[in-house]
This record gives sequence, structure tokens and C-alpha cells, in this order.
Amino acid sequence: MAKDLTRHQQGIVNRYYEHHETIQSNKISDLVAELWLAGDPKTQTKLWSRAQVALMRMGIDANHVANIVKQRDIEAFAALVGQVDAGKTPTSLTGKKDPSTSEKRARGAISVSDGRTIGQMRTQLAAESGQDSLEEPNLKRALKAFRRKIKSLRREDESKIGSRYVTMGRESNICAITPPSNFPMTVWNKLAELGRLKKAGSGTFELP
Repeated sequence: MAKDLTRHQQGIVNRYYEHHETIQSNKISDLVAELWLAGDPKTQTKLWSRAQVALMRMGIDANHVANIVKQRDIEAFAALVGQVDAGKTPTSLTGKKDPSTSEKRARGAISVSDGRTIGQMRTQLAAESGQDSLEEPNLKRALKAFRRKIKSLRREDESKIGSRYVTMGRESNICAITPPSNFPMTVWNKLAELGRLKKAGSGTFELP
């Protein structure tokens, strides 16, 4: 099932955008949906680059934008988009913490034009692909995806460190990350319960 997941995800995308030849990002809320549905790492990287530009154009604090993109935190991105769609000024401009940026509010942020939320899309996709299963095969796939993501983020970080200091031997200090969004939080909580991951707070996890 896992090897057909990308094809399965693409099928969902095609059905959702059945009246479009390609996925469109005319609305920034659609970009949130594209990020959630994208399964290919290269596609995700391109979409996050577009997301970074979009957030900067929204006037979001540059450091906050950099953190969201670095962590590839789709929930935080969705929360900011939700604030803008609601006509509110993103609180990251003032530096004050707002509960609307929490995972709970982010999951309720409107993400696509038909009114579905990130949480609803996540639940549907996970159920149809079997990624909401708490059985061992799916847990192994989730843990593998987690290791792959943290490894990728560390490599990116180390690359930036190297270019900044023009030295060798410096290592990334990234330990906790937001887990891959194509697996629901129940799976990550189960892995933490089994001791195969550790909760690090604010919806992030780290390897034990």
C-alpha cells in the first residue's frame, strides 16, 4: 500500500481539481492545500519556496517566516493564512503569541475554496490511504518518514551553516521537528507512547 501512496495522493488531487488541468495557486489558501497533498519531496520544496514568498508579501516578520519554512510547519502556515482570510493582522507582526497559531486552531483554518479544513483533508487522506492505522507496518512507515524528514532538515541547516562560516565540521542542532503531515497525530502519539519518539512540545517530536 505504501508504494502506491504517491499515486493515490495524486488521484485525490486530480479528483479535487477535476476542472483544472493543473493545480492552481491563485489563492494563497489553495497553496496550503497543495502543500498538504504534495507527496514528492522536490514538489514540497518548490511549494515551500512559494509559501515563503507569499508570507513575506503578507508582511509577516522575516524571522517568523524563516522558522515556519525551515520546520515546514504547515499548521502554522495555515493559521497565518486563516488570520489573513478573516481580515485579521497576523500576530507575528507584533511578536505576541496568539492561540490562533496553535495546532488546534490551525486544523480549523479554512484551506480550500470548498470550505474543507486542513483537519478534514488530513483525516480523509489518512483514512483512504491507511495512514491512520496504528498497526506496526504503518507505524514503521511513519517512523521512517520522520527520520527522513529530520535528516533532510539537518542537511539543509548544515548546508547553510557551512556557507555562513565557510568551515567544515559544524553540525545542525535541530532535534525536534513537526512530524510529516501525511500521518495523523494519533500515529505520532502512539509512537511516543511506545517510546520510539519523544514529545518535545508544541506539536513537535524528537528521536529518543
